[in-house]
Amino acid sequence: MNRTRTKSEGGYALVAVMMVMVLLLAAAAALHTGTLADTSLRGAHQVATAGFYAAEAGVNRGMGTYRDIFLQYRVPSGTDFNQNTFTLGPRTVSYQLSPVAAHQGTTVTVPGGRQFAGLSATEYQYTAVANSQLHSGDTEVNLGTQFNVDYIPLFQFLTFFNGDLEVTPSPAMTLHGPMHSNGNMYVNDSSATLQILDCGSTYAAPNYCPGSIPKVQISMVGNLFRGRSDSSSCTGTVTIAKLTDTNHDGVLDTQNLACSGGGTSQVSASTIATYLGAIQTGHARIAVPGPEQFTYASADPNSYWQHSDLRLVLDMTQSHRDTNKLYAIYVADGSGNVDAASTAKLQVFMGAKPGRIFYNDLPKVNATAGTYPSCASNTHCDFNSYDAPFATDAEVYACYGADLWAHACTNGDITNKTLTSGTLVNSGYVTARRGGFWNNREQAWVGMLNVNLHDLLAWNRTAGANQLFDPDDTTDGGLVIFLSVIGDGSAGIPNTNPPRRYGVRVFGSSDLDFPSGMADPTGATVVSDQAIYVEGNYNVGTVAHPWMPASFIGDTINVLSEGWKGTGNTRNDYQARLALSMATRPAADTRINAAFLGGVDKTNGTDYSGGFENYPRFHESWDTGGAGGGSSTLTYRGSFVSLGIPVHNNGRWPSNGNAFNMYNPPVRAWDFDVSFMDTKLLPPMTPRAVTVEQILFTENFR
Repeated sequence: MNRTRTKSEGGYALVAVMMVMVLLLAAAAALHTGTLADTSLRGAHQVATAGFYAAEAGVNRGMGTYRDIFLQYRVPSGTDFNQNTFTLGPRTVSYQLSPVAAHQGTTVTVPGGRQFAGLSATEYQYTAVANSQLHSGDTEVNLGTQFNVDYIPLFQFLTFFNGDLEVTPSPAMTLHGPMHSNGNMYVNDSSATLQILDCGSTYAAPNYCPGSIPKVQISMVGNLFRGRSDSSSCTGTVTIAKLTDTNHDGVLDTQNLACSGGGTSQVSASTIATYLGAIQTGHARIAVPGPEQFTYASADPNSYWQHSDLRLVLDMTQSHRDTNKLYAIYVADGSGNVDAASTAKLQVFMGAKPGRIFYNDLPKVNATAGTYPSCASNTHCDFNSYDAPFATDAEVYACYGADLWAHACTNGDITNKTLTSGTLVNSGYVTARRGGFWNNREQAWVGMLNVNLHDLLAWNRTAGANQLFDPDDTTDGGLVIFLSVIGDGSAGIPNTNPPRRYGVRVFGSSDLDFPSGMADPTGATVVSDQAIYVEGNYNVGTVAHPWMPASFIGDTINVLSEGWKGTGNTRNDYQARLALSMATRPAADTRINAAFLGGVDKTNGTDYSGGFENYPRFHESWDTGGAGGGSSTLTYRGSFVSLGIPVHNNGRWPSNGNAFNMYNPPVRAWDFDVSFMDTKLLPPMTPRAVTVEQILFTENFR
């Protein structure tokens, strides 16, 4: 049926259309308003977020500043607590830190779940507030935080390497104690077994324990590799204890870390997990002291030089020789200049105890290797082969006297020589010297300062008005003795003819002459910017003068055995270049109780660093049979720390231990000194790593 639309129907349609249009316009307006509001909200959120991050940057800068202060061996004080302001883009950021009074210098045990759990730390706690302003006076956000700064003594680790740590011993080796690498870690054994174990309550021979070490703690910033770092090879057996004792016998269960194929490979996360926390990769990098802390005449008020109780210097600068071309030994002040009053006291000691302090002279350019005692003309043991000639060949390698042992010396002791004008010290003072010391690894003569530390400490304790330092000083936990040699090129690696290096040697010190019964043993730390040589038994102790906290800190650490001093004409200083075989440099059993901090080489491609097993540099045949198994033993209790490569020595470890007629390895009875777990028994001025941990965080937006 057809319909004819009326006018009223057309009116209704028009009204409907208009209503729809109104609705659409309203929706559009609402959408526009919503879009503007969302845009405004998004912008406000972005501004607020940027303000938050700016304020957070203030908090982080404050925590970083405090970490750097602690790395300088300083605790924040005074102006360190002032408000600080800096600009970050369009914003002004302010931050200020305050100490928590009840937590300043508190000794704590690092709790479980944190880095280095179980170690002792000196803890300082602080709060920090920071805010950001986009416009002056208009604070966007306030942030607050509370954080801990922990000093962790580096000598609480069996090994602490600032770079890669490589452990590839031969023959077998068993290690106990915390191990850390600020890089990667490589474990391997060339021919036998490497074990890293705990020291449980019933741990028995042959895996001798140095004391109670209840767990295994191996950590690294990078990754763990099974095999060698200098070649793709994986050999021997590596056994590591897990953090579980399933049979409850007081000894952690062990598990072999197998090779993956025949080459070096990264240990997977799933395999590491089976050790139940004994192995930890991906650690945060630990901040450590820089080399400026250990330099000669450092002006840094927190350096070892400035904190030393005694600074002994051998000055081998050519222009500072006396008219007879002899070198002076003196006490230096904080600026590196001669301390006249203390040097006069040192002269009293040198006069009373000849040969307890002396230097190894440098042969002339044309001196070749000789065979002592024949000493052909122009050889290093010829008395005329020195700018200041010795009186006779016998005087070139005379013996050093010592109160600590009786020696059989056919040529007499080192005698004092009187200095004439031309040196930095007074004319009429004495010096003492011996013939050249050749370092086969460096392929260079060593200008060396030698100190009988035992005799110096013993004399100083009863020296009265001539006392050089307080023998019982506890300012830095005990005595800090800085030994140095300055001369041409001594600020770096000398490039001279003949080749030369500089070093210091401590000898004759099987005990350190501290009395027994001290409630808080002090001990001694020997520091040098040059190479350190430790000769003979050290800090073994006696009933009257027992073991003391001790350490050596130097550019490199060299060990000379108890056999080095020899008897009669078998003394080893005169062994030079290839003149005599290693069979004529036999080592003897030696014990050293002291922490070591020294530079180590870095593996470069196939050029191996020598690894942890060659951390101490050797110069003798500890195995006269040459089989590498050792017939003499180096028994060591302490801690091995390396903060980088040497600054003053560049002689590489050879690919073959017999190369360069350098050494045969000892039996390595090396382990951690558990005494260092007690902070009172740490060596004086033990270097410290610094960790910062945020424990509380608050935020307040406007």
